[in-house]
Amino acid sequence: AAAIAAEAAEEVGAEPPDMEEFAREYTEALATREVGSSIGQLRALTNTEDLDDLEEVIITRAEEWHETRPEKVAANEIVRAATGAERAAWTIAGVTYLVWRANPDACPICEEMDGRRVGIQDYFLTPGESVTPSERPGGLVAEHNISGPPLHQGCECDLSPETRWF
Repeated sequence: AAAIAAEAAEEVGAEPPDMEEFAREYTEALATREVGSSIGQLRALTNTEDLDDLEEVIITRAEEWHETRPEKVAANEIVRAATGAERAAWTIAGVTYLVWRANPDACPICEEMDGRRVGIQDYFLTPGESVTPSERPGGLVAEHNISGPPLHQGCECDLSPETRWF
């Protein structure tokens, strides 16, 4: 986060910020997200599985987490930490607007987000708002405030700073 924030600050001609508070808050939020995800998955299993099979189903889920979760979490958190650090640095530097930048291989949902501008303190999506590309019905409905990428599993989008609205 400190290295990314330093680059983000340099991009707008500012001094690198102290990222200790950001790192602490980010770590707490990560723990909350992951614990919440685990609890949600376990609740879903207890509501849908037969009681006689529940122990085996939970053990199987735990084994799946052991095998696949670190890679999935790492992929999302690399993007989330980077955009969070950029946003923190740009806020301190006085940047007033952010622009969503889809990567070259972006999915249709992220392509639809590409170029979307918000105030630095605002969200790209709030709960209930949706992004629905014209060629892909269904899209995505936000379940929580989305302040930047990742928008979904595997999202590698980024943000860019703007100091004025065009």
